[in-house]
Amino acid sequence: MDWNKIEKISNETLKEMGGSALEICTGDCTTFAKKMIDTLISEGIKAVIIDNLHGEAMKEELGGYPVEQPDYDSDISHCYVKIESWYFDAFDVDGCDDETKMQYIDACRN
Repeated sequence: MDWNKIEKISNETLKEMGGSALEICTGDCTTFAKKMIDTLISEGIKAVIIDNLHGEAMKEELGGYPVEQPDYDSDISHCYVKIESWYFDAFDVDGCDDETKMQYIDACRN
């Protein structure tokens, strides 16, 4: 796995969306995840969107994308990318090996 390429894609997605991780994660996390997945797939990198937003609206918005539920119960609405056992969003553009320790999720708990 070319982790440098993945980090570059993640950072480019953040920059393309204006560079504000807070704004992205508080309203555009699905857009970030979809843009990142589109680029990863075009580069031949297998990835999925982790969706804990639930509901019919999310099924429609994420239709056609590979989607999984998180491995933990959460009341925090968030959507992010999983590649193997690493997780990426606008805050964790370099990845995080524990989805419960992602910066945005951790900040929402505190």
